[in-house]
Amino acid sequence: MKNIIISIILSCHLFSCTEKTNDEFENILNDNFLIFTDTIAYSHQSFFVIPNDTNIKKASNNGLYYVCVDKNIKDSKKLRSYLDIELNLISNFEYKELLSKHLNQKKIFLNLNRISRTGKYKILDLDTCEMSKSIHSVGTLTFYEPIIDNNKAIVFLSKQSSPKAGVLNSFLLKKINGKWVFDKKIELERW
Repeated sequence: MKNIIISIILSCHLFSCTEKTNDEFENILNDNFLIFTDTIAYSHQSFFVIPNDTNIKKASNNGLYYVCVDKNIKDSKKLRSYLDIELNLISNFEYKELLSKHLNQKKIFLNLNRISRTGKYKILDLDTCEMSKSIHSVGTLTFYEPIIDNNKAIVFLSKQSSPKAGVLNSFLLKKINGKWVFDKKIELERW
């Protein structure tokens, strides 16, 4: 009986930590969505302007700019090692310390309905985008497990418009007066 009670208490604690992480991550996305995505797609109907890339389909959705978002957050272990190298190169010890403190968290799923400050973009689940032939999105966003502290965060994001046009960035953010503010972007990969 004692073991069952301890198990229930631990499960509730783990769930509440995951819920807190989800809430903070959604706050980060709401505070910085347009910084993460950029607004170039408003004029080019794509995240990237690449001449002669036939894989990019121009978004023509009656003035709506659809963004496909994978609601399953991917593992960031490999990306953390890449960022560690970049932080050493620029001597950024503040975020390097945050990177070293990171503990693995439970799997995070995005509730796309809670991301509301998206400018002219309309967010769609990646599965919906892949199933629909009539939706032409400006691109796809894939988020990787973030590292969130009380006042600093690191967000990993893959943004692509086609298999030939994409970028993987890490965004360093600070919490100032209760709002997550962009501090620095470090590009990890481009294709």
